[in-house]
Amino acid sequence: MTLLGIELSDAGILAAAGNPPRLLPIDGGEKESPGFALSADGQLIMGKDALSRARFNPRAYTNRFWDELSTESIKQPGLEGKTNAELAYLHLLKLWDILKKTGDEVVITVPGSYTEHHLGLLLGIANALSIPVKGFVPTALAGSSASYPQHLLFHLDIHLHRIEITFLEQGDRLLQKEVKTISGRGLSYLYTEWVKMVADEFVRTTRFDPFDQAVYEQELHNRLPRVLEDLRSHSSATFNIQGKTQSYQLPLTYDLFAHKSEAVFLEVRRIIEDMVSASGLHEKASVLQITHEEVSFPPRFLSG
Repeated sequence: MTLLGIELSDAGILAAAGNPPRLLPIDGGEKESPGFALSADGQLIMGKDALSRARFNPRAYTNRFWDELSTESIKQPGLEGKTNAELAYLHLLKLWDILKKTGDEVVITVPGSYTEHHLGLLLGIANALSIPVKGFVPTALAGSSASYPQHLLFHLDIHLHRIEITFLEQGDRLLQKEVKTISGRGLSYLYTEWVKMVADEFVRTTRFDPFDQAVYEQELHNRLPRVLEDLRSHSSATFNIQGKTQSYQLPLTYDLFAHKSEAVFLEVRRIIEDMVSASGLHEKASVLQITHEEVSFPPRFLSG
């Protein structure tokens, strides 16, 4: 038997297999498939392709079907009559066509906020696709391979529309003791705030407005991850964008991004402090594990 692991997150679905496990290309050669669906030219486009074209058709895409997994009809233009469960089915269909030759047993890690109702819908989708699911595991448990004796263990996962902070109880077995959620303050919110900030800086310093045309706005979203990566090791990074007649360069500092996200990460810290307080184990140090999405952030976002 060959085991395949699928990490379910609207920020980007991942798959891994092998010994030792390795990430697999699942979406146009990419190793991550974001939870985006776009209605264009009478067709539904899923994953990376939908994300890369979303700003060209802002009213024709959705990225909420994994977060709001249900059988209720969508009223959004171009998606009328569809349900979030149908879109989730189509997204997994695209990925499973690539992955089905990779493993004959599948374990799916899921957000800690998923209820039995969500898991029931997901199992129904998997059965319809003939995905041989052996079980579901909360992402926080699946991502905690190391033990930290005499420490309080927390796990942070930032999805598109929510942040999850999980308190893990260490003992003979690792248990998901408590999950706290910050709704409406996920990657989608952070990226929107950062993109607006970058656009404002372009207008202020160059008079070039990237929101003037959808192609420039899409370029802001496409290039932002690289800027965040540069800020991991530098206090500033340069944002380049090609206008109609000339190229524009904009120096961006860590402080600009930190200011826009400060309230969000302060709320994360407050929740962790409240969970520590409620545990009554103040004397123990805390360990915070983070998913791969947060690894791309400058570490000072989480510590400062």
